[in-house]
Amino acid sequence: MSQTTQPGGNDRIIELHWIPVLAGVFVALLAVILTFMLTRAVTPPDAPRAAQFEGLGGDFALTSHDGEVVSLADFRGQVVVIYFGYSFCPDVCPIHLSLLSAALDQMPSQAGRQIQPLFVTIDPARDTPAALAGYVSHFAPGLVGLTGNEAEIAAVASAYAVGYSRTEDPDVGGYLMMHTSAFFIIGRDGQMIDLLRPDLTPTQLAAALRSYL
Repeated sequence: MSQTTQPGGNDRIIELHWIPVLAGVFVALLAVILTFMLTRAVTPPDAPRAAQFEGLGGDFALTSHDGEVVSLADFRGQVVVIYFGYSFCPDVCPIHLSLLSAALDQMPSQAGRQIQPLFVTIDPARDTPAALAGYVSHFAPGLVGLTGNEAEIAAVASAYAVGYSRTEDPDVGGYLMMHTSAFFIIGRDGQMIDLLRPDLTPTQLAAALRSYL
């Protein structure tokens, strides 16, 4: 039996052949765009980048590890670095807080005094002021631990778009907290100006912090 070639058949085959090629180009282009966006998180802030965080963050008042009520506004005129975590965190939190401590150690004393690190717990049930006092003493001098009741912590986390959830873990004799890990950078005027990933080296983080001064 003979086969009949339909008019335009070869063109149709060529068109189908290009579909996966074009799809691959699209995926590659998307990856480049995403990489560029993530890379910008370690660059100095500028007006367009700061504008991306409009409506995110804001002032709050919580109880410090010294038992005093502390608000973000108390640090107006300084650059504030906020990290959300909890003292029972087995690995991620101490690693990131050690990174921040090492970065601050690399900065000249005058510059370092212009930066205020804050540690906001997402586990207020266990992170009492006394528990936080012992915990923050292991990291950068000047690190302030902040806690509150469940509603207060939830409100601050929501304002900064921080997600967290409780996961029961019998291996640790209790529970762990899954949470967003990032450094929230607050400018001298109290407005959020940047968000840094915690996978930087101490030198990279120190350079980024210096750029905000």
